[in-house]
Amino acid sequence: MNELEEQLFAVYFNDEWVQIMITALRNDQRKLKEFLLAKCTLQSDRVYYRDKLLILEDEKLRLRLLQLSHDTSIMNHSERVKIYEILSRHYYWLKMIKTVAHFVCNCHLCSWVKISREKYQKALKSLDVLNRCWKDIVMNFIMTVSESKNLNENSTINILIVVNRLSKQVHYKSMSEITALDTAWVFYRAIWKHHELSDSIVLNHETQFVSHF
Repeated sequence: MNELEEQLFAVYFNDEWVQIMITALRNDQRKLKEFLLAKCTLQSDRVYYRDKLLILEDEKLRLRLLQLSHDTSIMNHSERVKIYEILSRHYYWLKMIKTVAHFVCNCHLCSWVKISREKYQKALKSLDVLNRCWKDIVMNFIMTVSESKNLNENSTINILIVVNRLSKQVHYKSMSEITALDTAWVFYRAIWKHHELSDSIVLNHETQFVSHF
């Protein structure tokens, strides 16, 4: 008797609920309070549901079956659809496909070798060493804040933030809309006017926005 057979024997011999089901099937009882036995049969003192061995609430036995169907060299860590197809040929338990999906999703080896579907990310470029204020800046936006009025009585729902990378001095400028043209105009009046054009600008925005800016 191999390890799996020993676990099956232990479950069917020691589980009180399994013994109740076996007794009910021997007495031709078709229904229990917690389970419908109409599609169950008794073969060699084991309960089968539609000719598939019924595995009840035994986590160790289910885990062993999942490991044999997924971790072995023959199965080579197959995907969940394949694992479910193989298991469902011979075994049945409630919400089996959900259990299989959870097991495969939490397999460490599968997560290591899984091919990423995200677009390839290029290596990050280090920022240059700073030596002068306002020659290197960072720009970002706070979008859709509570609507208010600025000094010119214009509606303000967005804020442009410009940070000097060396001294950490910050300018906050209100904007009604965030477009490349509006941003360039605000930048010209509020930043360029006081600090001239910067050598580098770090802006977390899409390439189309940057090209128009």
